[in-house]
Amino acid sequence: MTVSPPQTLNWLGPWDDVTSYTADDLVTDGSASYICLADNTGIEPPNASFWQLLEPPAQDGLISIAEYKASRLISQSSVSGAYTDEELQAFINSETAYFQSQCYQPIAVVTETYPEQVGTIYASVDNQGALNIFPRFFPVAVVNSIKYRFDPAQAWSDAAAFATGEYTVQDFEHVTYSWGPVIRIPFANPFIRGQWGEVLLSYDAGYSTVPEDVKRAVILLVFKQAAANYAPVDPEGQTKSIIPGWVDDYITKTIQAYQRRF
Repeated sequence: MTVSPPQTLNWLGPWDDVTSYTADDLVTDGSASYICLADNTGIEPPNASFWQLLEPPAQDGLISIAEYKASRLISQSSVSGAYTDEELQAFINSETAYFQSQCYQPIAVVTETYPEQVGTIYASVDNQGALNIFPRFFPVAVVNSIKYRFDPAQAWSDAAAFATGEYTVQDFEHVTYSWGPVIRIPFANPFIRGQWGEVLLSYDAGYSTVPEDVKRAVILLVFKQAAANYAPVDPEGQTKSIIPGWVDDYITKTIQAYQRRF
């Protein structure tokens, strides 16, 4: 099975009216994130002709201002107290958007409902006749419904749906099947290999409580952004970084751990 890589986005930070944006540039505007659809300059999101909303505006990020300030790395640095709470919240929202964009999925719980054609990388019948559906986001908190049909003109119906006891959810967060969770309907299902079919999957995915390693990564991202204006200068006039060498490595490894496989 060939798995296509996720879309690559070019993170440019907050939107401004002088940058020339091209397709797949990613920006924040307020507390929302947007992907550029077509070349433009000075056209502020939201504008459906040029910008696609990546995630809805949020009042809070993956961490709170209090959690950020309480971090030992922050409290012991020259950045401590350098910004207002409003500025810190803007940093937190921006870096939350960046972290989730690099994971290709949200971290907090969301409800997803979408159709998948059977015979693709997202839904297929295996050699034992079992139907396997691969949700795009993880972890799967709850499956709301799985409907099916064998004719694209046929309406989705509760009468053509799998009951809770007819499927199992194998979701070990980052490791199941090496690319994510799987919903498995055993061989006693109406699908046959090679036959056209489609499933409509509705499920809740994400974390009701933000994992601690994610919080630490976002704190470090915010610290990097805040510290950019407070790098000390040595006697020779050279700027010295106050970011410890392990910070980027920790952020990268955390993103990889929560990154959507396909």
